[in-house]
Amino acid sequence: MSEEKQIILAVNVGNSRTQFALYDVRAAGNVPEVTSMDNADTAGIASRVADLVLALADDEDTALAICLASVNDPVADLLQEEIRTRCASEVLRAGADLPVPLKQDLEREAIVGVDRLLNALAAYTVTEQACIVVDAGTAVTVDYVDEAGVFRGGAILPGTQLMLDALAQRGALLPRLEYHRPDDQHTWGRNTAQAMIKGVHFGIKGAVRGLVERYSGEIGSYPKVIATGGNADDLFRNDELVENIVPHLTLLGIALTCASAS
Repeated sequence: MSEEKQIILAVNVGNSRTQFALYDVRAAGNVPEVTSMDNADTAGIASRVADLVLALADDEDTALAICLASVNDPVADLLQEEIRTRCASEVLRAGADLPVPLKQDLEREAIVGVDRLLNALAAYTVTEQACIVVDAGTAVTVDYVDEAGVFRGGAILPGTQLMLDALAQRGALLPRLEYHRPDDQHTWGRNTAQAMIKGVHFGIKGAVRGLVERYSGEIGSYPKVIATGGNADDLFRNDELVENIVPHLTLLGIALTCASAS
């Protein structure tokens, strides 16, 4: 008799988009195919998830678990119910139904976003050493996990689009812009739009570098730096500070959390 295959369908509900992928617990090194969809289409997301579940339904040698994590609970609640209805399957919530298997050294009343804990768990599992995790999304978080795998906390600053939106809202002559990676011709901008994009881009990179240097000074060594999130590649591609860019670190953290409970 063949050994039962354990498959985890990890679902990450972000502020504007939802990502999901299938993880084979026995093949941890495999990089899954990730689907990303707009949160406005919860029915469409649930339909795509149901297609994945139904494709595995007839495989008697496969045990499937569905695990969801969210920083956007109104969307996640709708999506969780949609998936339950379409798949007739239990949908577990990382951080609620399943605790993230990561020790924390924080103030007793501290409430940490589950995405930060999942990223830290995944980063430490991959590196097996002290690391700093930079998540560049709606906000930018810079978190430290020590050599024993303990989440020690971090820093939070506005992300690229939040910065640009704030400039446009509070500056009468500043235009509304969508963030993009600036050109490499000059560090400075030669018009207002360029100046805003470059100010945000290099401002975040400088803030992250400053935080990493301060963390490292307090620790007494330079931990490995891993970046993730929707803007990680645009911000940190070819950056000497960041050793690895892992686009879907949160999904891996969800899969690891679910696997640890099985």
